[in-house]
Amino acid sequence: MASRGRQRRKVVQRQRILSAVAARWQRTRRAIHIPNPLANAPAWLVGSGWRVQKLVSLLLLLLSGAAIGWIHQDARFFVYPEDVHFVNLHYLTADELYPLTQVETWNSFWLRPDEVQQRLLANPFVGSVRVEVFFPATVRIWVEEKEPIALWMTNGATYWLLPDGTATDVRDPNRTDLFQLFDGAKEAQAVRYDHKLAVDPNILASAQKLLTQFPALNQMRYNKGVGLNFALPNGQTWIYWGDGNQMDKKL
Repeated sequence: MASRGRQRRKVVQRQRILSAVAARWQRTRRAIHIPNPLANAPAWLVGSGWRVQKLVSLLLLLLSGAAIGWIHQDARFFVYPEDVHFVNLHYLTADELYPLTQVETWNSFWLRPDEVQQRLLANPFVGSVRVEVFFPATVRIWVEEKEPIALWMTNGATYWLLPDGTATDVRDPNRTDLFQLFDGAKEAQAVRYDHKLAVDPNILASAQKLLTQFPALNQMRYNKGVGLNFALPNGQTWIYWGDGNQMDKKL
């Protein structure tokens, strides 16, 4: 009996110790409790959780709105003539190409380089274009000009001939590296759907092939009846070449 009494006393003593420890722990928790900063926040902000992420998202949204407003109000983001730079021009000039860009007073944030490129390609002397926009408002344009391959003297006027046969005004009268095609009555003229003045590309191709065989040639004539004709470099032999058919056999 005495043994059972001692066991019950030990159990009661352990329960008292555990209760005292639990009570002290509760007092300690209340002493170090930190209030929840979002306890009184609006329900739409607290939601179902992820409170820090929502605050960050709200902050980013406000910053984005402020940045967009600043970009659209600050004059430094608007393009003017002094902000557009053309690279690699030889006979073309920035003054004649700039109006084609249509970028003046545009905000650089909204510029579309591909659209500017297409506008510049409308110039017949422009072969290819690369457009880059640098913030806040710098536009750099690399231009590859089409090189003329011949001079076409016809009907009292002189034109540059581009590789596709298109005839354009002479941009540099000092060019001496172009062979001359004399065609008094525009008989070499091509009929094009766009009605642009041009030389028949077959005639031009035939003339170019002749130049590879006779590099010293610098002049040719074209007459509808006999086609291409020219004097050999020795000046004593005149060749009536005809059209561009059967080139290899003629050579």
